[in-house]
Amino acid sequence: MAGEMDKERVGSWEQKWSEGKINFHKQEVHPDLKRWYDKLVPDDRPRTVLVPLCGKSVDMMWLYSKGHTVIGIECAEKAILDFFAENKLDFTTSSSVPEATLYQTADGRLRLYRADICRLSGETIGAVDGIWDRASYVAMNVEDRPKYAALLRSVMAPGCRYLLSTVEYGPCEFRGTPRSVTPADFRPEFESVADIEHLYSHPQPDDLPPGLLRCSPAGLQENLYLIVRR
Repeated sequence: MAGEMDKERVGSWEQKWSEGKINFHKQEVHPDLKRWYDKLVPDDRPRTVLVPLCGKSVDMMWLYSKGHTVIGIECAEKAILDFFAENKLDFTTSSSVPEATLYQTADGRLRLYRADICRLSGETIGAVDGIWDRASYVAMNVEDRPKYAALLRSVMAPGCRYLLSTVEYGPCEFRGTPRSVTPADFRPEFESVADIEHLYSHPQPDDLPPGLLRCSPAGLQENLYLIVRR
C-alpha cells in the first residue's frame, strides 16, 4: 500500500480515473516526444527516463521499447493497473519504502511508483538521465510547484535532459488543468543548476480542454523547453 497521500491534492485525480474522466490521456505517442526525441536522448545509449504524473501514458511503452529504463510516478492505482493490463505486462509489487508502492516488470526496466509526488523522496527514485514532462508541471497546484521542482532537481543526474511541455495563457475564468506555466514560473527553480532552452511554441493549440478553449484567453500557446543539468 502506498504511503500516506494528501487527500485534497490527489483525491480529485483518483476520482477522475475511477469515473473514467481521463480526456487528458492520449491514445497515441505524443508527437512532441517523437519530434524532439533526439533532444531527450542525443545518442543510442540506454537511459533512465522519468515520466512524472504518468497515468497510463503510452509514451512510457514507446520509451521502454527503445531500450530505456522508464520510471513513472502516479497517485491513482487504477491508472497503474490499467497500464500493465493494456500492455499485457506481468508485474510485481513492493512496499519497501514508506511513501510509495512500487509496481515493476521482471526486468526492472519499467517501474511505476504509486505515490503522492509531493511526498516522494528523490532517494526512492534515484538518479535519472532524462525527464519527459508532458502534462505534469501544468497539473500541479501552484502552491505545490516548489516541492515538485525540488524533487526533479534532486533526481537529475549531471547531464540529465528534461523535456518540459507547458501551456501558457493569460487570465481567464478556466480553473481546471492544464494550468498556465510561464518561464517565470519554472526558470528560477532550475536556472542555477541547469541550462534552459526554448525549443518551440505552438500558438492556439486545439487539443486542450473545451472549457479553456471557450475562454479564448490572451496568449494561449503550448511551449516546449529543454532543461539540461550542468
